Amino acid sequence: MSKAGDTTFQIRYGGKFATDGGDVVYMGGETHILHTQAEALFRGLHDDSPISMSGQRIWYKLPYDTMKHLEILIYGAGSFARMCEASKWTKYIEIFMEHEDVNGDEEDEDVNDEEHNEEGEPVGQNGETEEDSIESGDREFEEDKRVEAAVGEISDGEDNENYKNTPPCSDGEEEENPRRYQGWKRGSGELHIRQVFDSVKDFKDAVFEYALKGGWNIQFTRWGNVKSEAICGVEVDEGETPCSWRIYCSYEASVSQWMVKTFQDVHTCFKDGRCKILSDSRIAKLFLNELREDPEMKPKAIQDQIQLRYDLNPSDDQCRNARKKGLNLIQAEYDEQFRRIKDYEVEIKR
Repeated sequence: MSKAGDTTFQIRYGGKFATDGGDVVYMGGETHILHTQAEALFRGLHDDSPISMSGQRIWYKLPYDTMKHLEILIYGAGSFARMCEASKWTKYIEIFMEHEDVNGDEEDEDVNDEEHNEEGEPVGQNGETEEDSIESGDREFEEDKRVEAAVGEISDGEDNENYKNTPPCSDGEEEENPRRYQGWKRGSGELHIRQVFDSVKDFKDAVFEYALKGGWNIQFTRWGNVKSEAICGVEVDEGETPCSWRIYCSYEASVSQWMVKTFQDVHTCFKDGRCKILSDSRIAKLFLNELREDPEMKPKAIQDQIQLRYDLNPSDDQCRNARKKGLNLIQAEYDEQFRRIKDYEVEIKR
């Protein structure tokens, strides 16, 4: 029964997106009508949906828009806010749901051929560790692989020879479903299957944000210019089953971006308060503004703030080293500004 202020949502579920003569269509499935406040849509889907919400992706469009205007719907994101605002005057929204495994996608098994240093830590090319790789940012691929929005404009050209061993993201039907790709939104802390990134560095930053948001212990097991993988870092006793959480990202030639190909998003462990990718360099960058405002900030204060904000427990040495690195970064900024004083003087006199 519809109430005052409710929006009518026509929900299509159980089908899949495809292309018909170049147009996006939703094939098969059934229809369900839901009356609820727009802000309570996800709660209504959870309570009143005829199918499980697990693994479902959700799109929406306004009643007078075409399928080309479909927009991915994520709770708390800009798309959700726009949908809620539009519902005030349309009072009717069309919802489309598609399960992430609709095409039975599988990642082909790669042999983990990463090398390790003397401490047993994985290293990339030229003996770089994961932290070194983060700092370098995979520069050689940073600029030349950036493209405009790929959603809805996937080509079916030949694979780039350099990436012929990249695990496929589907069973060869990606051109039939141009709405399956979702860009990364910095600061969201969200990870999704088929999420795309402009670089491997962006993927690593996204994994780091995810770890901070949930207080998870994550570690990278491979990284480089083409592919990267992370697993749960919680250590288990001999004979126990490791946590199944895992994410794998590699270059996808069809969209000229890096894409999440495999994502086991359920943790089967208990949080241990640690995070192996929370390095002292990462901590320094997190607290750069605080250190700039208060250079006397103590390592213990940094440690307490991390515990409060992220439910993680870095070591005393980590926080001490992070403080030192942060102050060095700030001093480098001051030195650079000092070197530019004469340039400023010339500009002022001009």
